Amino acid sequence: MTEPAEADVAAPSRDGTRLRLLPTSILFVLANAPRAYWRGADRFSDALFNTLIALRWKRNTRTFARNLGYMPNFSAPRSFSEKMQWRKLFDRNCLFPLLCDKLAVRDYVRARAPDLVFPKIYWSGGNPEAVPFDDLQPPFVIKPSNRSGKIILVREKSGLDRKAIVRAARKWRRSRSHGRRLGEWAYSRVPNRILVEEFLSTKGALVSPADFKIFVFHGTAEFVYFSQGRHSDGGRLRGLYTRDWQQIPVDKWRRKGLVTLQGGVPRPGRLADLIAAAEAIAADLDHLRVDLYLLGDKIYFSETTIYHYSGIATYFSKNANTDPAPPRSVDDELGAFWTLPSLSRREQWKRGLLGFLSSGE
Repeated sequence: MTEPAEADVAAPSRDGTRLRLLPTSILFVLANAPRAYWRGADRFSDALFNTLIALRWKRNTRTFARNLGYMPNFSAPRSFSEKMQWRKLFDRNCLFPLLCDKLAVRDYVRARAPDLVFPKIYWSGGNPEAVPFDDLQPPFVIKPSNRSGKIILVREKSGLDRKAIVRAARKWRRSRSHGRRLGEWAYSRVPNRILVEEFLSTKGALVSPADFKIFVFHGTAEFVYFSQGRHSDGGRLRGLYTRDWQQIPVDKWRRKGLVTLQGGVPRPGRLADLIAAAEAIAADLDHLRVDLYLLGDKIYFSETTIYHYSGIATYFSKNANTDPAPPRSVDDELGAFWTLPSLSRREQWKRGLLGFLSSGE
């Protein structure tokens, strides 16, 4: 999830001449940091720390504030979205790159949830021109191993545009590390490969199966985001539920605005098995989103996600005022499930300063 490069803005000097060029994201942080971090701050060090981090990760900070309506507290995060920023900036868990690798993660998952079924991998490699299109039978999907949200669905042979697919795959490989602008460092450690994978669909129709995104905190699944019909031409059904399948009356707020979660989904027959598999996969982490498909009576593995929407999408109570952004009460409630790794104030400052002094964003 990245933003386009920002234009520079001239900061005028007192005599009206151009002093220097400043990115709009820096001006945004400088304008908002005093009110967000310094007014009523209990500790000078916390206010200074938050300001420095906001300046270092200026685009990330600005995107967060514009989406969610408040400046993130990096030194003492409370909401789910704030804690996701903390994870991106400070948590260097050695498992994260593996969990972001759509190919390598399969062995990790098999060892922990051996009863899961995996979509077939028809081909993988680094050269898009080597994809054996003549030997592939649609439907199938083409996607990169180290990116999120990029997928090409080939429904039938007549719709197969080889040149367009190769161009897209080349672009995936040429582009900078996925998530770099928003601090998702783990993707930069994943080998850049192209995957051709089986497209799972209901029998007789090219409709994606029921997709369960299970949020696990400290080994316990707390809630489930349900989605169905993502790649279909018809309507899409979505909802947020507790682990006991009680609908949580919220909608979702993303960068593009409101996403209505209709709910009304019958309790799945293998809900207990879905939750057990997700908890087994996520047992060694403080938080992990485990995505599983239910097709017939079989549970398929989809992917693991350590940066849910990069922490810039949140849930909020239905009928809440969403102008210009949703209230953070539900975001705080979800954040209460997640206890971050313990870092001393000295270690947090050390990591923050090292990040501040490093190059690029």
